Amino acid sequence: MALIATLSMAGCNQPRTQVRFVLSSTQHKKFYLERLPFGDSAAILIDSGITRAHIDSFDFVLPGVPDQVYRFRVTGKGLELPFINDIKLVRVRADYASGKYSIQYSPAGMAVKSFRDRQELAGKKMEQQLAHIDTLTRQGAALDLIDSCRQAFQRMRHDQYRHIMEFCDTVSNPAAFLMVYNQLDFGKDYEGLKKYIQQAGRRFPAHSGMQQLVQRTVDFADIFLHPYRVGDTVPAPDLALPDEHGLMMPVFSSGGRYTFIDCWTTWDPSARHFSAVKKQVYAQVDGSRLSMVSIAVDGEQDAWRKIVAYERYEWPQLIDAMMWKGPTVNTFHFDTIPFNVLVDPHRKVLARSIHADSIAVTFERLGLLKKGNK
Repeated sequence: MALIATLSMAGCNQPRTQVRFVLSSTQHKKFYLERLPFGDSAAILIDSGITRAHIDSFDFVLPGVPDQVYRFRVTGKGLELPFINDIKLVRVRADYASGKYSIQYSPAGMAVKSFRDRQELAGKKMEQQLAHIDTLTRQGAALDLIDSCRQAFQRMRHDQYRHIMEFCDTVSNPAAFLMVYNQLDFGKDYEGLKKYIQQAGRRFPAHSGMQQLVQRTVDFADIFLHPYRVGDTVPAPDLALPDEHGLMMPVFSSGGRYTFIDCWTTWDPSARHFSAVKKQVYAQVDGSRLSMVSIAVDGEQDAWRKIVAYERYEWPQLIDAMMWKGPTVNTFHFDTIPFNVLVDPHRKVLARSIHADSIAVTFERLGLLKKGNK
């Protein structure tokens, strides 16, 4: 997985960057100049303008620290043109009709633009290769030929990833690193992710955005490097999340009851395989001893509401739209969905990652089912 990371703004009395923006092939089109902050915050509006001629140019001055990420965002086609204020003069030229753009004078900006162009070209070739494999498969081509094409695709994917790693390892500008770093994927190698970002941080010790990224990434990796085990106590008893009506609801139960927390998502069909089992088990649960709560770790809130309405669940349905960066993952330390955990009234973990056919058995063993169902 990978993390989303841009830059933060800090300080003043720093050298200023003049930015000249040239936009062609459009008239009466509004655009915005924005700074992209670090983390998940919204872009910060710096200035805006409207083109008056077929080719129009605008000059802006950017105060503040250098090596930040900015962008011009043009309305209509959703055209976004990122650049870095790493030099006194930066020129951004764009053609609205084609969507193509260039960056001039900025060494870091030009390096990122060149990198992204190469990655885009490689991505298109990989898509063509996949389409070719699809065609061969439908036509019943020889297995040796199909396997050969698949191996070629894997080499292309490996080369593309190696290119990302080489760029991140050799780039000398922290803003350029942060613009590309998101494309690295360490999978579940959280120790490797932690070591890598710490090494990168030592390359840019004076850059506040980079140091924030290091701290956030280390904290993120530590969540998964230290999962809760049976017998551990989960903190954060006041954790609350919104239900389908937007009302904040507590996750942990009160009144000395046990709590079964079930985490799922709309984008993984396997996460819904528990649905029927959960309904059957809930009908047998002794509500005076156990409460159930389901949490969708999901950014697609509309899709989640539709599923909740369709399934007609009778126990609380909550959502954590921040997904892997949200309080649910931070609280329960899991990296795979579906996930579930059973805790006692003191938040002590009694069971985790219970298989669907073992949920009722686990509840029965702990005396959490109605007497008639034991």
